[in-house]
Amino acid sequence: MMNVRDRLFTLRDEAYGDFTAKLVPNVPRENIIGVRAPALRKLAKELSGSAEAAAFLQTLPHTYLEENHLHGFLIERVRDYGQCVAALDAFLPFIDNWATCDSIGPACLGRDHARLIGDVQRWLDSERLYTKRFAIRMLMNHFLDADFRPEYLARVAAVRAEEYYLSMMQAWYFATALAKQYEAALPYIEQGRLEPRTHNKAIQKAVESRRVSEAQKAYLKTLRRKAPTGRTSPEAGMTETERLRLYPAAREEMEAVIAAEEDEGLRAAYSQMLEGCLQHPDQWAWYAMWRIERKDGTPVGDLCFKGLAPDDTAEIGYGILDTYQGRGYATEAVSAAVAWAFRNPALRAVTAETAPGNTASQRVLEKCGFTATGEIGEEGPRFAKSRPALIESDSPAYIIET
Repeated sequence: MMNVRDRLFTLRDEAYGDFTAKLVPNVPRENIIGVRAPALRKLAKELSGSAEAAAFLQTLPHTYLEENHLHGFLIERVRDYGQCVAALDAFLPFIDNWATCDSIGPACLGRDHARLIGDVQRWLDSERLYTKRFAIRMLMNHFLDADFRPEYLARVAAVRAEEYYLSMMQAWYFATALAKQYEAALPYIEQGRLEPRTHNKAIQKAVESRRVSEAQKAYLKTLRRKAPTGRTSPEAGMTETERLRLYPAAREEMEAVIAAEEDEGLRAAYSQMLEGCLQHPDQWAWYAMWRIERKDGTPVGDLCFKGLAPDDTAEIGYGILDTYQGRGYATEAVSAAVAWAFRNPALRAVTAETAPGNTASQRVLEKCGFTATGEIGEEGPRFAKSRPALIESDSPAYIIET
């Protein structure tokens, strides 16, 4: 008879394991089996209430990431509040990654807020990173609506969030609070009561939210703070156009994007970008995701170069958010990014691929001076732009600030 671990290995998907390893960089690849969440939840449903499940829940610590995920999904199926919290108290100290922490959401906790708030405070007082992160997420999920109290904001703000994954949860909480309890949360931003990294990330996420009004977004943008050490990305250049500002994202920004992205394809793409950055830190800007923002700080899209190829070319990829398409931002951004790329004297050409039916993207490339090569790449028709014979280094699109 197979035990729980054996059953997990029957569900193994090596490619998905490789993908997961990029999303959870602090978990060694050898400790990741590669099992998708729906399969884990199905297994939890099959095991729930069995002697095998009870024995598994008593076996801590686990070896594999998916064992931790399964443990959390089994706790979710506990209906009694007291038993659920006891199981959480036993498990939370062993959580060592954001993915397991953020996947646990027992329904029974939402049915007894009077008891939950006391347990949340107890978890907030913990010295353990992911126990604190779980506590803040419970405050965000359960206490920003009818049972909201202004003092809960103070509790979260009081948490010292030096660790990246705790800081990002704190920012996520305040961004959600700005969407749901704007008047109560705003003073924490106006008075600078959060660390600069947390402060700015909370503003960024709030500005991206559809639940925050345009007037509120405009005001929040004026409250951004300058980080004391500036940008943390190696080779962190910036290029500007008449309307846009483009810059390669720092590691913490890319990790936050990966953590928040729901589309698996995009998560994989962003993870590959970050992996390239970490493997080639001296060429960070050539592998990083580049932010495309309006001059007022509004994000409109992103792009990347996919690294420097051995044949002295670089492939560019880009995307503009649906809300901002049709305004010429793609053409403006691609033109500026290509101009930046040709500041590298060794670069011979910039290439691009588009889906066969994506005529809008093809028009963008043509406007930027690309021509079809007649070749078909992985994504579709290939385009290329060779190095200009003369580069006007004083053109606004070529201005680089470091």
